[in-house]
Amino acid sequence: MRVATHSSIGRLKAIASKLKQLLGDKLAEKVTTATAKDAIAKWSESASTQSIKTYLGYLKLCWEWAKGKYHTADSNPWVECLDRAHSRGNEGQSRQQVKPFTIAELQAIIEGFKSHSHYSHYTEFIVFLSHSACRFGEAAGLRWKHLGEGYSTAWIGESISRGHQNKKGTKTGKSRTVKLSPSVRSMLADRFDRSSPQPDDLVFPSPKGLPINDHRFRARAWKTVLEDCQIEYRSPYKLRHSGASHALKNGANPIALAEQMGHSTRVLLSTYAHAIDRECLFVDIGQSQSS
Repeated sequence: MRVATHSSIGRLKAIASKLKQLLGDKLAEKVTTATAKDAIAKWSESASTQSIKTYLGYLKLCWEWAKGKYHTADSNPWVECLDRAHSRGNEGQSRQQVKPFTIAELQAIIEGFKSHSHYSHYTEFIVFLSHSACRFGEAAGLRWKHLGEGYSTAWIGESISRGHQNKKGTKTGKSRTVKLSPSVRSMLADRFDRSSPQPDDLVFPSPKGLPINDHRFRARAWKTVLEDCQIEYRSPYKLRHSGASHALKNGANPIALAEQMGHSTRVLLSTYAHAIDRECLFVDIGQSQSS
């Protein structure tokens, strides 16, 4: 029998908490396919398509396991939802485009954290996420020993989920090196001078010196600051999407950007193609000149 890992247990707890929020006290045998579809539609407003697929995969397996034991419905209401999610993911043109934060919104969010009485501690963490397009867990797991000379690069090979170290390392299981902008280098240098950390210390710990818990951060600090800034809610993960989108609009090489983000070029282009300026790229040969 497979033993559940910290990350799996954390994910299952998060799913259970979300279902409680979406379904309330509805009994398992009362959860129909229609009910499940409505719940997933609401959930999709604050989660990526890939995350929804992952959650549905867990729900489908859990529901099958619980059949006959805990009075779940005879038919699995999550099966059709999962099939629909896979179908949407395979329909390239019907896929909803990522809505990145604008530059003005990113500036407002950073200022919102900086001026907040409770959450200003996270300001530089948000600056790093906005400028590096790293995943939340990768930035949370970054240690000082992972930074290159002059803070010009960051080695991304570890990550943290729900406050626990991810044994796989990064989401893809592969490490990479990200080049950092001058403003981020300056910020990191100042941060080092203020705290005088050890090489193994986290660059961006929580106020209590612990790894940042993404779930708690999103529910408390992130949601509060976005509401204060009157910015439409999008998850912190959209900082990564925003960084990629603005880089492409700024003329970044898609192949180089994919490498920096830990994506394949195919995935990057399928996700962010809309962000590339749609100008004519073909050489204008022109009409032949008459002699």
